[in-house]
Amino acid sequence: MEFQRAVMYSAALAALAAWWASASTATLQPDPVPAPPQLTAAEKLGESLEHEISRLREHKRVVAEPQRPSRNLFRFAASPHPDTPQLLSDVPPFAGRRPDAVPPPLALALIGLAQDEGPEGTVRTAIISGGGDLFIVKEGDPVTSRFRVSRISGEVVELVGADDAFLRLALK
Repeated sequence: MEFQRAVMYSAALAALAAWWASASTATLQPDPVPAPPQLTAAEKLGESLEHEISRLREHKRVVAEPQRPSRNLFRFAASPHPDTPQLLSDVPPFAGRRPDAVPPPLALALIGLAQDEGPEGTVRTAIISGGGDLFIVKEGDPVTSRFRVSRISGEVVELVGADDAFLRLALK
């Protein structure tokens, strides 16, 4: 009986060892493939921006070298005689108007008048247009470099020039 008991214990021990070995080792199964991460709207925008940047860099790349220009755009032509300076007497006279001629009068027009009551009484302001400019003036103020306001009335502005020229502008 001893022999039977030893075989039975050995079989039970072998079964227990097999069960223990199967429980302690894990079966190797392939890992499941993870799903690609979901991108947020900002990440999608960033990827499209990176794609555009790479496309523009590729477009900007120089394909051919520029040709050497036949002339220098930043250098004037050499004078025929660099040793002799040009004298002012060699320069032809200006073919425009004479220097002593009087300049033509400016076309000035009175556009409007404004009136404010101040502590010293009524203060009038004239709005005059002429020579591409707009002048908002009071008595004594200059209008262009040639005239000065001498008097502003209800419908007329009187201008006096440096050469005692007199100009009267009426409101139309």
